[in-house]
Amino acid sequence: MITAALFAQPEKGQLTGTVLDGTGALVAEAEVLATNAATGARRSTQSNSEGFYAVPLLDPGEYSIEVKRSGFRTARRSGILLRVN
Repeated sequence: MITAALFAQPEKGQLTGTVLDGTGALVAEAEVLATNAATGARRSTQSNSEGFYAVPLLDPGEYSIEVKRSGFRTARRSGILLRVN
């Protein structure tokens, strides 16, 4: 399961969320990849020990998120709209 929250900075935004497994347990050190649907630009980060991740300084637009971790099935979520102002 992927949860996401959106936070805005002037003309840039940030995707944040928590990576959880199927039982609701936190997943640390998962690779999180955010892809801008219009441009194909990709940014990656890793979840911390509490499963939290942040991908800052993103342009406004539609994004997809892909989360990978060894031993887990890859999770994908698309249609995430990032707006600023």
